[in-house]
Amino acid sequence: ADPIFDSLRVDYPGFDDWFRTRVQAENRDSWVVEGLTGGYAGVCVAKEESPAESGLFGHTLKVCTFKVADEHGGFRYGESLLKVLFDYAEANGYEYLYLTARPDKEHLIDWLSEFGFENAGATPKGDELRLVKRRHFTRVDLDENDTYEFHVKFGPPGAKWDGVPAFIVPIVPKFQERLFPETPHQQASLFSGHEAHGNGLRKAYLCRSTIRSIRRGDLLYFYRSQQNQGVTAVGVVEDVQAMSDPKAIVTFVGKRTLYSYEEVVAMAGDGGREVLAINFRQAKVLTSPIPVEQLRQHGVLTAPPQNTQSIPEGGAEWIAKQVFPSC
Repeated sequence: ADPIFDSLRVDYPGFDDWFRTRVQAENRDSWVVEGLTGGYAGVCVAKEESPAESGLFGHTLKVCTFKVADEHGGFRYGESLLKVLFDYAEANGYEYLYLTARPDKEHLIDWLSEFGFENAGATPKGDELRLVKRRHFTRVDLDENDTYEFHVKFGPPGAKWDGVPAFIVPIVPKFQERLFPETPHQQASLFSGHEAHGNGLRKAYLCRSTIRSIRRGDLLYFYRSQQNQGVTAVGVVEDVQAMSDPKAIVTFVGKRTLYSYEEVVAMAGDGGREVLAINFRQAKVLTSPIPVEQLRQHGVLTAPPQNTQSIPEGGAEWIAKQVFPSC
């Protein structure tokens, strides 16, 4: 058995029997992240539960096991697992995701809260907490949450778009493929990369654009330039700063960016030029890019973009309806 399961055996006596008689015998949905040197860096197991089992009145997916090996920290493999879990929930119409955790797992509980999992109180036995993420939403939810809070609570992919400023962000293929490694045309496994910025849901984009109107909660439509041109991915802005100090830029974006420190220095001209640093959350990678011809036809842009630019209101509404039809 893989070493990743050792700590689970300590925390949960009888883990091996449960894994054999439930996970393997019932052929439960499972995902693994392969480590750089072999073995598992992360593992996730899930199963569908009825309202009688979950206590949640809706189509529910229970996350039975969610684990990233300590020795594989720093690569954002936990966010990789959340990506595939959220994609699976969206594809299968699950209204709730939930898992249970011991109260002493404070780091896990806090980390999951950053992705919309809320503490719903103790389990019937009282030894664990139920952490629930509600994926379905109402008009009240749309009205009461700002654009960023809404995405954290109900996405990805869910995002508010009605009246929300939107921007086209051009990105060259070699960078797009590293920032969004699961882009369909690349035919790559979700877990084929070991770059934190590609694995994570929380990412950063750096450019020398002079635009300064981007705000928290705005929508970013990433436009792949050169080959296979079109919109391929969407993000929700978390924070944005215009800075010229390379050290400040690196501190702001952390491991979210695909650029090395040397590349950031070159971009900032040793502090002589402002760099627009955008921290954002990946909302969706499109299964089929929206080609430039359609973007022109529906007023999203007038020509292939050379720099980050705002999308006119009519074009923003059209593209949002293509990407987020349920919102």
